[in-house]
Amino acid sequence: MKKAVRATLLGNFMEWFAVGVYSYLGASLTALFFPFGDPWAKLAFYGALLAIFVVRPLGGFILGPRGDKIGRRKVLAFTIIMMALGTFLIGCIPSYETWGMAAPIALILLKFVHVFQPVVSTRAQRLLWLSTRLIADAGSGRPSWT
Repeated sequence: MKKAVRATLLGNFMEWFAVGVYSYLGASLTALFFPFGDPWAKLAFYGALLAIFVVRPLGGFILGPRGDKIGRRKVLAFTIIMMALGTFLIGCIPSYETWGMAAPIALILLKFVHVFQPVVSTRAQRLLWLSTRLIADAGSGRPSWT
């Protein structure tokens, strides 16, 4: 159980690190991929950032039941491969000057691939943490909440 919690925390950290890096590089990415003029460029950049918050729950709805059927380990491996592949291919996209409109479209589509994964809600994460505490403290003779 501790292994599962560590893997969940590591995956969650990696995903939010990717969100932070994408947000931090906003000005550079906007100049390279969305040179449409001031209001439209920012709207396109934030639209690609919105993909994280729209597509991720969609991945949970689609891949969550698949994990129950074929095994969560297989779905986890699939999502890690998708995230790594999406990240790698985002780094390989040429700028707007080279590809034209295909560059921002490819960026947004690859962001979808990058973030399409099952989501564990905060409530589920708390329950998982509590259950690991209960199991860890079962032999200690003291309640886990003390």
